[in-house]
Amino acid sequence: MAWLTATEALSALGVQRQTLYANVSRGRIRAKPDPKDSRRSLYDGGDVKRLAGRRGGRRTVAAVAAETIGWGDPVLPSSVSTVMDGRLLYRGHDAVVLSQSATLEDVANLLWEVENVRFESAAAKVESQNRPASPFEAALIVLATRAGRDPPSQGRSRAVLAAEAADLVGDLATAMLGTAGRGDATLHHRMAAAWRAQTTEGP
Repeated sequence: MAWLTATEALSALGVQRQTLYANVSRGRIRAKPDPKDSRRSLYDGGDVKRLAGRRGGRRTVAAVAAETIGWGDPVLPSSVSTVMDGRLLYRGHDAVVLSQSATLEDVANLLWEVENVRFESAAAKVESQNRPASPFEAALIVLATRAGRDPPSQGRSRAVLAAEAADLVGDLATAMLGTAGRGDATLHHRMAAAWRAQTTEGP
C-alpha cells in the first residue's frame, strides 16, 4: 500500500488542504502518523486515487449542505487534531497515550510546536486586596486585563505567541489556584497542591 505525504495527496486531488482534512475526518481517506515525523500524517494512496477520479474529491454545493445538516458530524478540519479509527490524535499522538504520562506543559509543546513551555506561578501579580469571590471571577478579571493590554497576535512569531500564551496560562492558574505549591512546579502539581490545601481547610 502506497502512502502519500500531504503535498502529494493535495497535488493528486487538486483541492485545498482543508478539503483533504475533511475527507480524512469523514473516513473517505485513511491516514496514519508519519513514522519520520509524528507531527505530520501520511494518506492512503488508493483512497486518494479513488477520490481523484471523482472530480478531484470535490463535492457539489448540495452535497456539502446535506452533510452539514447531519448534526454531530465533524465539519471543521484541523491540522492540530483528528479522529482516526476511533482514536483522538493530537498532531499524530494518541490523546489517551498522552494522558498517561504527558504533563500539560508537554502537550502545550506538542500543540504549539515549541519547546520548554513553562506555566510559571505569577505570585507577584496576585492582588492581596479586593480578591475575587471565586476562581471563575478571578479568571475573568485576568482575561479582561490581558485583553486590554496584550497586542494583537497577527504578524508575531510562533515563539513569541507561545511565550505569551504560557504567561497567560500562568496568570490564570495563579489567579484561580493561589500560590499553593512551588512556583517552578508543573501546573498539575500546583493544581494538586491547591486542591489538597482546599480539602484540608474544608469547604
